[in-house]
Amino acid sequence: MMPAKVWVPLVMIIGGVCWLAFSNLSKANYFYKVNELPAMGDAVYQNNLRVKGRIVPGTIVKEPKPILFTIHEEDVELKVRYVGTEPLPDLFKDRAEAVVDGKMAADGVFEATHLQAKCASKYEAKAPDASEGQAETIKSGY
Repeated sequence: MMPAKVWVPLVMIIGGVCWLAFSNLSKANYFYKVNELPAMGDAVYQNNLRVKGRIVPGTIVKEPKPILFTIHEEDVELKVRYVGTEPLPDLFKDRAEAVVDGKMAADGVFEATHLQAKCASKYEAKAPDASEGQAETIKSGY
C-alpha cells in the first residue's frame, strides 16, 4: 500500500486536472453564423450566443454610444448594439469579419458585450488564376 504522503497529493493533482478540464469544456462556446440564427427560433432570446458575420459596409455608427453596426452571412443580416466596455479592435471596420458575444434583445437587435474583429481577406492567399498557370506551362515548355 502507498503511503498517504504519496497518494493524497496524487489524488489532489488528478482532481485539479479533472476540474480544470470540465470547467473549461463547459465554457467552450461554439459560434453561430448569422444565417443559422433564424432556425433557432425563440432560443436566440434565451441563451448567450457567440455570432460570426461580416460587417456590412456603411453601417458602423460609433457616436453616440453604444456602437451600432450590422453583420451578415449570405443574405441574412443582424443588427448589433455593442455595449461592452473594452475599446474597439483596430481591425473593426467595413467588411471585416466580426465575432460578437451577447444576447438577442427583445427588439431583435443583438446586444454584444464582447467584440472581436478580423481583417477582411487581408491575410488570405489569393487564388491563382488558371490562365496564368497555363501561360507559365506553355512558356516553360512543360
